Amino acid sequence: MNIELKPIAESKARQLGMPGIVDPTEAPDGFYAIPKSEARTEIPEENLCRACDYRPQCNGLVRCMSYEVITCSGETLSRADGCSVVFKRSPK
Repeated sequence: MNIELKPIAESKARQLGMPGIVDPTEAPDGFYAIPKSEARTEIPEENLCRACDYRPQCNGLVRCMSYEVITCSGETLSRADGCSVVFKRSPK
């Protein structure tokens, strides 16, 4: 599936210069969200997406970024908490 995503707005919290409060439940089934500021990779310069446990299944339709996007089909995707996150696998 080829999806073109276009950023359209920053989160309200970021516009106001305030950190957002992450909703850990705003995540795919079996995962929880943590702030990207808390994510770590094995190599410090590596893209933080590599710290995301959901990455192998990612199709770009689950929002991890703080800004809204509009898909080619016109659907608006956004995080309700307005935070930039990575997803970690929930403990069993």
